[in-house]
Amino acid sequence: MAIDLEELMRLDLAYPWLSSGYDSWALVVYLETLEEFIGLAQEQFRLRAKRELERIQHTYDPDEYSQELGLINQAAYEHIPRYAHMSALVPICGIFESTVSDMTGYVSRREKSTIKLREICANNFAEQVNKYYDGVLKITLPWSEEQRKQIGTLYAVRRVIAHRNGKFLDEPQARKDEIEKIANETSGLSTQGSTLVVSAGYVSSAAELVFNLLGKLNQMVGERYDGPTVPEEEA
Repeated sequence: MAIDLEELMRLDLAYPWLSSGYDSWALVVYLETLEEFIGLAQEQFRLRAKRELERIQHTYDPDEYSQELGLINQAAYEHIPRYAHMSALVPICGIFESTVSDMTGYVSRREKSTIKLREICANNFAEQVNKYYDGVLKITLPWSEEQRKQIGTLYAVRRVIAHRNGKFLDEPQARKDEIEKIANETSGLSTQGSTLVVSAGYVSSAAELVFNLLGKLNQMVGERYDGPTVPEEEA
Protein backbone atom coordinates (compact mmCIF):
# COMPACT_ATOMS: atom_id res chain seq x y z
CA MET A 1 0.00 0.00 0.00
CA ALA A 2 1.40 3.39 -1.06
CA ILE A 3 2.10 5.92 1.66
CA ASP A 4 0.39 9.28 1.24
CA LEU A 5 3.29 11.57 2.17
CA GLU A 6 1.08 14.64 2.13
CA GLU A 7 -1.30 13.01 4.58
CA LEU A 8 1.62 11.82 6.70
CA MET A 9 3.01 15.35 6.88
CA ARG A 10 -0.38 16.55 8.10
CA LEU A 11 -0.48 14.00 10.93
CA ASP A 12 -1.44 15.83 14.11
CA LEU A 13 0.97 14.53 16.73
CA ALA A 14 -1.12 16.29 19.38
CA TYR A 15 -4.01 13.93 18.65
CA PRO A 16 -4.57 12.40 22.13
CA TRP A 17 -5.24 8.83 21.02
CA LEU A 18 -1.70 8.54 19.66
CA SER A 19 -0.25 8.79 23.18
CA SER A 20 -2.87 6.83 25.11
CA GLY A 21 -1.72 3.36 24.07
CA TYR A 22 0.87 2.93 26.80
CA ASP A 23 -1.62 3.71 29.55
CA SER A 24 -4.11 1.25 28.07
CA TRP A 25 -1.47 -1.46 27.73
CA ALA A 26 -0.29 -1.02 31.32
CA LEU A 27 -3.83 -1.15 32.65
CA VAL A 28 -4.64 -4.32 30.71
CA VAL A 29 -1.52 -6.05 32.06
CA TYR A 30 -2.36 -4.93 35.59
CA LEU A 31 -5.89 -6.29 35.36
CA GLU A 32 -4.72 -9.57 33.81
CA THR A 33 -2.39 -10.19 36.75
CA LEU A 34 -4.71 -8.89 39.48
CA GLU A 35 -6.18 -12.25 40.54
CA GLU A 36 -2.71 -13.81 40.65
CA PHE A 37 -1.56 -10.94 42.86
CA ILE A 38 -4.55 -11.45 45.17
CA GLY A 39 -3.71 -15.14 45.54
CA LEU A 40 -0.09 -14.37 46.40
CA ALA A 41 -1.09 -11.62 48.83
CA GLN A 42 -3.52 -13.96 50.61
CA GLU A 43 -0.90 -16.67 50.94
CA GLN A 44 1.78 -14.31 52.23
CA PHE A 45 -0.57 -12.63 54.68
CA ARG A 46 -1.76 -15.93 56.14
CA LEU A 47 1.77 -17.26 56.53
CA ARG A 48 3.08 -14.14 58.23
CA ALA A 49 0.02 -13.59 60.44
CA LYS A 50 -0.08 -17.22 61.59
CA ARG A 51 3.65 -17.22 62.28
CA GLU A 52 3.24 -14.13 64.46
CA LEU A 53 0.22 -15.66 66.19
CA GLU A 54 2.11 -18.87 66.93
CA ARG A 55 4.85 -16.80 68.55
CA ILE A 56 2.40 -15.48 71.15
CA GLN A 57 0.12 -18.50 71.23
CA HIS A 58 0.82 -19.00 74.94
CA THR A 59 -1.07 -15.78 75.73
CA TYR A 60 -4.36 -17.19 74.41
CA ASP A 61 -6.67 -19.89 75.65
CA PRO A 62 -7.75 -22.43 72.96
CA ASP A 63 -11.00 -20.67 72.12
CA GLU A 64 -9.32 -17.29 71.77
CA TYR A 65 -6.57 -18.78 69.62
CA SER A 66 -9.13 -20.41 67.34
CA GLN A 67 -10.96 -17.10 67.06
CA GLU A 68 -7.74 -15.30 66.06
CA LEU A 69 -7.09 -17.91 63.37
CA GLY A 70 -10.58 -17.29 62.07
CA LEU A 71 -9.95 -13.55 61.85
CA ILE A 72 -6.75 -14.17 59.89
CA ASN A 73 -8.59 -16.34 57.40
CA GLN A 74 -11.39 -13.80 57.13
CA ALA A 75 -8.92 -11.03 56.36
CA ALA A 76 -7.20 -13.18 53.74
CA TYR A 77 -10.26 -14.47 51.95
CA GLU A 78 -12.62 -11.51 52.29
CA HIS A 79 -10.83 -8.23 52.91
CA ILE A 80 -7.77 -8.61 50.68
CA PRO A 81 -9.81 -9.38 47.53
CA ARG A 82 -12.31 -6.65 48.43
CA TYR A 83 -9.62 -3.99 48.73
CA ALA A 84 -7.83 -5.19 45.60
CA HIS A 85 -10.99 -5.16 43.50
CA MET A 86 -11.99 -1.72 44.79
CA SER A 87 -8.51 -0.38 44.06
CA ALA A 88 -8.67 -1.69 40.49
CA LEU A 89 -11.61 0.58 39.73
CA VAL A 90 -9.50 3.68 40.39
CA PRO A 91 -7.19 3.34 37.34
CA ILE A 92 -10.13 2.18 35.22
CA CYS A 93 -11.93 5.43 36.00
CA GLY A 94 -8.62 7.27 35.68
CA ILE A 95 -7.94 6.14 32.12
CA PHE A 96 -11.50 7.02 31.19
CA GLU A 97 -11.16 10.51 32.60
CA SER A 98 -7.71 11.25 31.21
CA THR A 99 -8.46 9.95 27.70
CA VAL A 100 -11.91 11.53 27.46
CA SER A 101 -10.57 14.84 28.80
CA ASP A 102 -7.75 14.89 26.25
CA MET A 103 -10.00 13.81 23.37
CA THR A 104 -12.63 16.36 24.37
CA GLY A 105 -10.03 19.09 24.53
CA TYR A 106 -9.05 18.17 20.97
CA VAL A 107 -12.69 18.27 19.84
CA SER A 108 -13.23 21.58 21.61
CA ARG A 109 -10.28 23.13 19.76
CA ARG A 110 -11.46 21.79 16.42
CA GLU A 111 -14.97 23.12 17.08
CA LYS A 112 -13.52 26.44 18.30
CA SER A 113 -15.60 26.27 21.47
CA THR A 114 -14.99 29.00 24.02
CA ILE A 115 -16.44 26.85 26.82
CA LYS A 116 -14.21 24.15 28.32
CA LEU A 117 -15.24 20.80 29.75
CA ARG A 118 -14.01 21.74 33.22
CA GLU A 119 -16.45 24.66 33.30
CA ILE A 120 -19.48 22.36 33.23
CA CYS A 121 -21.11 21.70 36.60
CA ALA A 122 -22.17 18.10 37.19
CA ASN A 123 -22.35 15.45 39.90
CA ASN A 124 -19.49 13.43 38.40
CA PHE A 125 -17.17 13.32 35.41
CA ALA A 126 -19.37 11.04 33.30
CA GLU A 127 -22.34 13.37 33.73
CA GLN A 128 -20.11 16.36 32.99
CA VAL A 129 -19.03 14.83 29.68
CA ASN A 130 -22.58 14.04 28.63
CA LYS A 131 -23.72 17.58 29.41
CA TYR A 132 -20.77 19.11 27.55
CA TYR A 133 -21.30 17.19 24.33
CA ASP A 134 -25.08 17.43 24.38
CA GLY A 135 -25.40 21.02 25.57
CA VAL A 136 -22.26 22.82 24.43
CA LEU A 137 -20.71 21.05 21.46
CA LYS A 138 -24.06 19.77 20.14
CA ILE A 139 -22.33 16.54 19.17
CA THR A 140 -24.01 13.23 19.87
CA LEU A 141 -21.70 10.85 21.71
CA PRO A 142 -21.64 7.33 20.21
CA TRP A 143 -22.63 5.82 23.55
CA SER A 144 -25.93 4.07 24.09
CA GLU A 145 -28.27 5.00 26.92
CA GLU A 146 -27.42 1.69 28.61
CA GLN A 147 -23.71 2.48 28.43
CA ARG A 148 -24.31 5.94 29.87
CA LYS A 149 -26.22 4.32 32.71
CA GLN A 150 -23.40 1.82 33.30
CA ILE A 151 -20.68 4.47 33.42
CA GLY A 152 -22.88 6.43 35.82
CA THR A 153 -23.08 3.36 38.03
CA LEU A 154 -19.30 2.98 37.91
CA TYR A 155 -18.90 6.53 39.18
CA ALA A 156 -21.45 5.96 41.93
CA VAL A 157 -19.44 2.92 43.03
CA ARG A 158 -16.21 4.89 42.84
CA ARG A 159 -17.68 7.57 45.11
CA VAL A 160 -18.44 5.00 47.82
CA ILE A 161 -14.94 3.59 47.49
CA ALA A 162 -13.14 6.92 47.48
CA HIS A 163 -14.88 8.35 50.53
CA ARG A 164 -15.17 5.40 52.89
CA ASN A 165 -13.43 2.36 51.36
CA GLY A 166 -16.80 0.96 50.38
CA LYS A 167 -18.45 1.51 53.76
CA PHE A 168 -21.68 3.47 53.90
CA LEU A 169 -22.94 3.01 57.47
CA ASP A 170 -22.77 6.75 58.23
CA GLU A 171 -24.38 7.87 54.98
CA PRO A 172 -27.86 9.46 55.02
CA GLN A 173 -30.64 6.90 54.63
CA ALA A 174 -31.45 8.05 51.09
CA ARG A 175 -27.83 7.47 50.11
CA LYS A 176 -27.81 4.05 51.75
CA ASP A 177 -30.94 3.09 49.83
CA GLU A 178 -29.32 4.26 46.58
CA ILE A 179 -26.21 2.16 47.18
CA GLU A 180 -28.26 -0.90 48.09
CA LYS A 181 -30.35 -0.42 44.93
CA ILE A 182 -27.25 -0.18 42.74
CA ALA A 183 -25.76 -3.30 44.32
CA ASN A 184 -28.99 -5.26 43.89
CA GLU A 185 -29.39 -4.25 40.24
CA THR A 186 -25.77 -4.59 39.11
CA SER A 187 -24.10 -7.89 38.36
CA GLY A 188 -20.86 -8.28 40.29
CA LEU A 189 -21.81 -5.93 43.11
CA SER A 190 -23.21 -6.87 46.50
CA THR A 191 -23.31 -5.64 50.06
CA GLN A 192 -22.22 -7.21 53.32
CA GLY A 193 -23.87 -5.29 56.09
CA SER A 194 -23.06 -1.66 55.31
CA THR A 195 -20.11 -2.44 53.06
CA LEU A 196 -20.14 -2.47 49.26
CA VAL A 197 -18.39 -5.53 47.80
CA VAL A 198 -16.88 -5.43 44.31
CA SER A 199 -16.25 -8.76 42.55
CA ALA A 200 -13.62 -9.68 39.99
CA GLY A 201 -16.44 -9.94 37.47
CA TYR A 202 -17.48 -6.33 38.01
CA VAL A 203 -13.88 -5.15 37.60
CA SER A 204 -13.68 -6.97 34.26
CA SER A 205 -17.02 -5.60 33.06
CA ALA A 206 -16.06 -2.06 34.12
CA ALA A 207 -12.80 -2.27 32.17
CA GLU A 208 -14.58 -3.67 29.13
CA LEU A 209 -17.13 -0.85 29.32
CA VAL A 210 -14.48 1.86 29.55
CA PHE A 211 -12.37 0.52 26.69
CA ASN A 212 -15.50 0.18 24.56
CA LEU A 213 -16.57 3.76 25.27
CA LEU A 214 -13.09 5.09 24.53
CA GLY A 215 -12.87 3.14 21.29
CA LYS A 216 -16.22 4.49 20.12
CA LEU A 217 -15.22 8.04 21.04
CA ASN A 218 -11.96 7.74 19.10
CA GLN A 219 -13.78 6.37 16.07
CA MET A 220 -16.28 9.22 16.15
CA VAL A 221 -13.60 11.88 16.46
CA GLY A 222 -11.49 10.30 13.71
CA GLU A 223 -14.44 10.14 11.34
CA ARG A 224 -15.60 13.67 12.15
CA TYR A 225 -12.22 15.24 11.42
CA ASP A 226 -11.03 12.85 8.71
CA GLY A 227 -8.51 11.20 10.97
CA PRO A 228 -5.96 12.74 13.37
CA THR A 229 -4.72 15.37 10.93
CA VAL A 230 -4.00 19.06 11.23
CA PRO A 231 -6.86 21.18 9.82
CA GLU A 232 -6.23 22.54 6.32
CA GLU A 233 -5.94 26.13 7.54
CA GLU A 234 -3.22 25.11 10.02
CA ALA A 235 -1.28 22.76 7.73
